[in-house]
Amino acid sequence: MTKIRSIRESLGLSQIDFARAVNTHPSNASRLETGATKAGKVMRARVAGALDAEPDELFDENGWPLEVEVVSAI
Repeated sequence: MTKIRSIRESLGLSQIDFARAVNTHPSNASRLETGATKAGKVMRARVAGALDAEPDELFDENGWPLEVEVVSAI
């Protein structure tokens, strides 16, 4: 799961509301939050603003969405 989706869900935003907040089509928002596409600088800024985060918390240096780190309890 990407950090984008994790934060969006924790904020209680639907995917449609998130897409509206970043001014993109819901299918584009879906591709971003599943990691199927990368984002340009403008979109990174929009996503970060909508999620109250910094772009580098959500995307790598090439614009690919970052995954949530999973810590296993063994």
